[in-house]
Amino acid sequence: MIYDSLNSETTQWLRQCCPALREAFDWIRALPGAPSQGITELRGKQMYVNVHGYDTLSADQCNWESHRHTMDLQYCISGGEVIEWLPSVKLEPSDAYNAAKDTQKWRGKIVSRTQLSMFPGAYAIFLPNELHRPKVGDGINPNVYKLVVKIHEELLNAEKPCG
Repeated sequence: MIYDSLNSETTQWLRQCCPALREAFDWIRALPGAPSQGITELRGKQMYVNVHGYDTLSADQCNWESHRHTMDLQYCISGGEVIEWLPSVKLEPSDAYNAAKDTQKWRGKIVSRTQLSMFPGAYAIFLPNELHRPKVGDGINPNVYKLVVKIHEELLNAEKPCG
């Protein structure tokens, strides 16, 4: 998991190391002030952006999820939410893996978790198999407008990372 903002040194390093992340960050920087909801394919099904919004909920109403084959870059456009993250799988599957959406839902007692405060300009990157729980209310904003860039592992593996 990486949690940062667009203008950081970490973001600049990620842009240099990974062409797909450079493309994602450049696409985000070029966004109009209020982008329309929907899916935009950047590299077909291997890399696309989903712009959407929703009302946030209490943590117990939100689902833990992970993705086997895709990385999420979640970026807050307006409003805010908390995204919780677990460093390793400590839960049990709550339903069958959905291959079409590359999503696994999880349940179980949480002992320790990290809470990321998502505010306009903040992003979080979740690697394949990292458990995360979006949609959690931050106590300030009743909703969030965000985007999620989905990058398939085949695309990431094909590119040469920085050393």
